[in-house]
Amino acid sequence: MTADDTRPPTGPTTPLRRRELAWFTLVLVTSSVLVVYTSRSIGPTFDEPFYIAKGLDHWHTGSPKALMRAGTMPLPVDAQTLPLHLWERHRGERFNAVEKMDLLLPIARGMNLPFWWLLLASAFRLARRWGGPAAAGIAVGLLAFEPSFVAHAALATTDIAVTAGVLAATNALLRGREGGWWRRVFVPGAWAGLAVLCKASAVTFVPLVFAALLWWRGEARRIVRDGFGIGVVAAVLVFGYVGSDWAVEPSFVKWANTLPEGEPGDAVRTVAARLRIFPNAAEGVIQQVKHNVRGHGVYTLGEYHPRAVWYYFPVVLSQKLTEPVLLLLLGCLAFRPRSLVSPAGLVAILLLIFSLTCRVQIGVRLVFPLVAFLILAVSIAVCGRRPHPPAPSPSRRAGVQGGSDSGRAAPVMGRVILNPPRHWGGSPGEVTSLLGWLAVLASAILALLTAPHGLRYQNQFWGGAARAGNNLTDSNFDWGQGIPELRDWWRANGEPRLTVWYYGTDWNAFRPPFHPVQLHVSKDRGVEFVKRTSAGGYFAVGRTFLTACPGTYRQPDMLATLAWLNAQQPVAEVGGFAVYKFE
Repeated sequence: MTADDTRPPTGPTTPLRRRELAWFTLVLVTSSVLVVYTSRSIGPTFDEPFYIAKGLDHWHTGSPKALMRAGTMPLPVDAQTLPLHLWERHRGERFNAVEKMDLLLPIARGMNLPFWWLLLASAFRLARRWGGPAAAGIAVGLLAFEPSFVAHAALATTDIAVTAGVLAATNALLRGREGGWWRRVFVPGAWAGLAVLCKASAVTFVPLVFAALLWWRGEARRIVRDGFGIGVVAAVLVFGYVGSDWAVEPSFVKWANTLPEGEPGDAVRTVAARLRIFPNAAEGVIQQVKHNVRGHGVYTLGEYHPRAVWYYFPVVLSQKLTEPVLLLLLGCLAFRPRSLVSPAGLVAILLLIFSLTCRVQIGVRLVFPLVAFLILAVSIAVCGRRPHPPAPSPSRRAGVQGGSDSGRAAPVMGRVILNPPRHWGGSPGEVTSLLGWLAVLASAILALLTAPHGLRYQNQFWGGAARAGNNLTDSNFDWGQGIPELRDWWRANGEPRLTVWYYGTDWNAFRPPFHPVQLHVSKDRGVEFVKRTSAGGYFAVGRTFLTACPGTYRQPDMLATLAWLNAQQPVAEVGGFAVYKFE
C-alpha cells in the first residue's frame, strides 16, 4: 500500500473542499476578465453581424427560417440577442443592426459568458470525477487560459456554447448511470438536446462521446437502449424549441416539379405542395450535413488545396494549442503513455479520428470538444492518481453490467485496458503534478500576453506570432476582426490614404477613413488596378485573401494579382492585414 492509498477517497460525490472552490472561482473570474477585455477590443468577426441581425428577426417574427437555412441552431443566438430585443421593446423601436453594430455587439458578446462558465464548470466536474481534485484544478486552468478558447468565449458565436453543451451532457450521463430512467435517460437527453440547439455538429459529437463512455464503463448492451431513449428526448426538445412556420418549402416544391410525370412523381408533388412542416430543426441539421458533404478549399502548411485534406485538424491543433499543453502531451506519450488511458483519452482519440473525415476546415473552433477532452486527458495523466471508485448503488437493477466510469467494467471488455491499476503508468509522485501546475501558470501568462488577440495565436513551435499570417487563415487568424487595429495604425501613421481589401462583415471597413475595394468581385482586379487605386497611400489586404481566397473567386486574373501581392514585402502587419506601399 502506498501513501496515496491511505488518503480519504475523492470522487464525483465528494463535496468540494474550500480550496478547490477558491481555485475554481479564481480561474473563472480571471478568465472572464480576459474574455470581457477581448470582447471590447476587437471588431466584429465574419459571422457575428449575421447572428445578431437574424437573432433579432427571430425574436420579432418567431420564424426560425433564416437561421435554419444557414444551418444555425438558435439557442446561443437567442440568448445573445435577448437583451437587445428587450432593449428594443423598451425603446419602442427596432435597431438597425448594421448601423448600430458597435453599440449592440458588446452586449451580445457578454451573453456568451454563461456558456463559458458552464464549459469550465462541466470540465472541472469531469476532471474531478476521473482524476481527482488536482486533475480538476489543472484541467480548468489549462482550459480557461487556452488563447483560442478565451478568444471565442469573447464572441457572439456558437462554438463555445456547443462545447459547453457537450461537456454538460457528458457530465449528466455519468451522474445518472446509477439512477432510474429519469436520471439515466431523460436528464442526459435534455442536455444532449441543448447541445444540439447550440450547434448542429453536436448531433455527431454527443453520440460519439456517449457511446465511447458507455463502452468504457462496460455498458455496451445499454448503448442502443439508453441511446435510443436519450435521442428521443433530445429530438423532442430540439424540434419543440425550434418550432416551425407551418408552411410548405419552396425548394422542395421546385425539386418535386422536376420529377418525371407518373405515379411516383405525382405523389411526391402532392406531398411537397401540402406538407406544411417547414422550417424545422431537421432543416438546420441537413444544411450542416450538406455543407460538410460539399466541403470547400482549405489553406494549410503554406498551400491552398481546392478540396479538404484529411490531415487539416491534426496540423491546426499542433499550431493552435499552447506550448504547455503540447509539452505535457508529448511528455506523457514519451514517458508514461499508459497514463493517457482514461475515459477522456478514449473520447479524445475517437474525436480525433472523426476529425479526419470532416470536410469543413475553417478553424480549430470546429473541434473545440476534441480540444476540451484532450486537455482533460492530459490533466488526468499528469496527476497519475485515480480517485477511489464509488461503491455500486444497492438500488442498481439486477443484470445491469458495468459500474462507475473509474474503470471497473465487465471482464469481457478487457482487463488490461478497462481495469488498469490505480496508478496509471506507475507512481505519480509529485513531479508530474508540479509540471501540470507550472503548465497552468505558463498558460495564464500566455493568455495575458496574447489577449486580446487570441484568435491569431500560434505557438512557438510553428514560429509564433511572427509567422502566424503565413501559416493560418480564416477563423484561425483573419476572421474580419482587425478593423479597429487598422484604424489605430492609420491614426498613428499620419492618417494617410488607406485602400482596404477586406474579408469580413464589419461595416466600418466600408466607411471613411478607409477606401474599400473588393477585388474578388470586381471586374477590374489586375496589378495595375491595385497600384492605381492605392497611389499616394497604402494598400491593406486581409490575410485570408492573400492565402486562401475563396475558391469561387480563384480565376486566372485573381490568382495573378495574388501571386504578385505575395511577392511584395509588406511595410506592416496589422490586425490580420498585410499593409503595402507601392511606388
